[in-house]
Amino acid sequence: MPVQAGDSTRCRWLSSYNTVVKIGIVGLGFMGATHLAAYGKIADVEVGGIATRSELSLAEHLANAGGNLDRPATVFDFSGVRQYENWRELVLDPAYDVIDICLPTDLHSEIAITALAAGKHVLCEKPMALTSLDCDRMLEAADKHSRVLMIAHVLRFWPDFRVLEEFVRSQQGGQIRSAKFERSCGIPDWSGWLPVEARSGGAIVDLLVHDIDQVLMLFGLPEIITAVPVGDLDAINAEPVLKKHEATLKKICDDFAATGSFAARGSPERP
Repeated sequence: MPVQAGDSTRCRWLSSYNTVVKIGIVGLGFMGATHLAAYGKIADVEVGGIATRSELSLAEHLANAGGNLDRPATVFDFSGVRQYENWRELVLDPAYDVIDICLPTDLHSEIAITALAAGKHVLCEKPMALTSLDCDRMLEAADKHSRVLMIAHVLRFWPDFRVLEEFVRSQQGGQIRSAKFERSCGIPDWSGWLPVEARSGGAIVDLLVHDIDQVLMLFGLPEIITAVPVGDLDAINAEPVLKKHEATLKKICDDFAATGSFAARGSPERP
């Protein structure tokens, strides 16, 4: 299992390797390029292979990968990296210890399960999958093959959200009675698949999942959930209610509301 957020560049299983951990990245769009740049800052890790059909990415210049992060233009030397056009060839290659999945959400479960069955640890971009059934299948595969499966919920490792976690757990401001999470953005123009609900799950699954993960981490599983759609955009209002009970970590939230949407192209973001 991964260590605490403060030690996020290493995992407990890393100590079992006597040499550099070899990473194979599947997908080199926005998130693949972001992961690639991050690996360059981590000791004991080497990106040995990349599976992508993007000629631009393979041509070394990643500045046009797009995305909503303020990343500098990046040029990467692929001369020492094996390149695959088919993800399955990379995943089944015994040269890699870890497979990093940065492809559209509808492809996550098949690739992750294949990689885990091949004896690889897996880092998979969020959201985990499009259905709870696929999520369960991924977890079962990780358990069956005794491999690490980690979903890249990045907010858990951001300094701002770590401060929030400490604030909630310490009860510095007393018991929290309610919390409201809102998230919205314009239609992602760096990717053709994100606005397609059948591939991404829509804004609620792809975007609001950040806040859903935070709520579950901070307050635990809800007892009751009520949800209603908001307008004709891909948005929802949800009010999970958590029942307080005595435990090592008390449930300290009575209810919260959360919304998420992709605003129409060219329109202002929702407040």
